[in-house]
Amino acid sequence: MSGLLAIQAAAAFAAQGRPATISSEKCLTVFEKHRLGGHELRSHPDVLRVREVRGRVTSEAGGWPRGTRVVFQVFGPATRPVVRAVDVAPDGAFTIEGLPAGDYCFEASASGWDPLAGLLAVSDKHPKGATIELLLPLAQ
Repeated sequence: MSGLLAIQAAAAFAAQGRPATISSEKCLTVFEKHRLGGHELRSHPDVLRVREVRGRVTSEAGGWPRGTRVVFQVFGPATRPVVRAVDVAPDGAFTIEGLPAGDYCFEASASGWDPLAGLLAVSDKHPKGATIELLLPLAQ
């Protein structure tokens, strides 16, 4: 990732109220290991608030071509940050079980699509049944 792109992503995290204890630079660095391509890191506009980390990553093209690998990953919580990454199912569904309550950064990526990053707040105070729904844009 270029230095300019890292600065833009860091600014996007800061604008979203990124917890100071997990730096945006650290999130970007740890996600690089599992990132699957794309040209421009996109920032999700909202903090996602869920009780459980589960949902679906869909494609701007309408579906995932057969054999496309898609990864959803989180980094956090602030107190003891760890990277957790999962391959999504062919329909885009994913679950990461056993995450303690806290603030996380997340990223979804697939080869040929621009990665999408943002903030995730996990708490039993958030609505039951809330899921993460992400749409990856085609890389330009």
